[in-house]
Amino acid sequence: MLRRIGAEEGVAPEAFDRVEASADGLPSGRIEDIVEAFQTVSARIAATKNE
Repeated sequence: MLRRIGAEEGVAPEAFDRVEASADGLPSGRIEDIVEAFQTVSARIAATKNE
């Protein structure tokens, strides 16, 4: 469901891949991977606002 909504909102599938990979790697998953995924989303939103 989250991927579908993300796709409708223009969120790259790679953002979800990063979050899932980090969750799958718990307890040794890195929070940086999740933060980077959200930065990717923020960058896309900013780019579409500037178009």
